[in-house]
Amino acid sequence: GGDTFRFQPIGYRAVYPSQYFPSYPELGNRNLVDEVSQECRKAGIHLYSYCPLDGAWDEKIANDPRYIPYLRLDADGKPHARNTGYGNVKSIETCANGDAYRQMFRKLVQELCAQDTDGLYFDAPSGYRGVCFCDNCRDLFKKFSGMDIDRLRNSRGLRQSQPADVDYEALTAWYDWSNKLTEEDLIELRKIIHGSGKFMLC
Repeated sequence: GGDTFRFQPIGYRAVYPSQYFPSYPELGNRNLVDEVSQECRKAGIHLYSYCPLDGAWDEKIANDPRYIPYLRLDADGKPHARNTGYGNVKSIETCANGDAYRQMFRKLVQELCAQDTDGLYFDAPSGYRGVCFCDNCRDLFKKFSGMDIDRLRNSRGLRQSQPADVDYEALTAWYDWSNKLTEEDLIELRKIIHGSGKFMLC
């Protein structure tokens, strides 16, 4: 009896030709959002695009100069990689706190709003933004907290237990800052989405 379908147009890549998000080359000019939308419209089903605010791209992206400004960096300055849980596939996480990624994502949402859907759904928007050591995060975190981000060199993601000597003062400040940015993002994205006549879910 369901009347709504959640479809993911962006994940490790986009499944439609995107100007802003890396696409699957093997799809060519196919637009899977449009193909799914046509079937949903025939069946009278509402269609929502599923979008995580922070991304994780496949490993090939880490060396593509177009996307390097959007990558989350570890304390050693290398892109942050994690196992996806799908065999031996690794993904490279994006820096969702970085100005470059946040501005790109606003353009991406405008692009998604131009698709034939009823709205966009953001999954756990404040939950997973890990610590990033890119120059942008270094500067902006210092301005926000007065702390040097290197105090977080031994911190781990929220899904892992922290080491005994983790600096919780700095880690709390990081997530205070990160959540502030998330709220700013959601307010801006809501304006874009509602302005296009669509609906936003979180």
